[in-house]
Amino acid sequence: MKIPLTKPIKHGDEEIRELDLRDPMAGDVMECGYPLTIGDGEATPNADAVGKLIARLAKVPPSVVKQLAVRDFQACLGVVLGFFGE
Repeated sequence: MKIPLTKPIKHGDEEIRELDLRDPMAGDVMECGYPLTIGDGEATPNADAVGKLIARLAKVPPSVVKQLAVRDFQACLGVVLGFFGE
């Protein structure tokens, strides 16, 4: 799923204007962790696991994910969590 970025990111000589997240596999979750922490009747996003999943699914280094504007991180988080919905 392609996610256009509101703030492009410089990575070397490249300017990244969108991230293309592929569907996750079980191995991705085993490596990165589950994107939600569930307890006391609540599900809370796990930012560390989500960040790792974004990097892995978009095939970019974690340093790129760390540069995302919060708005763009939130958009990616929504897509990642959507993979774990119904």
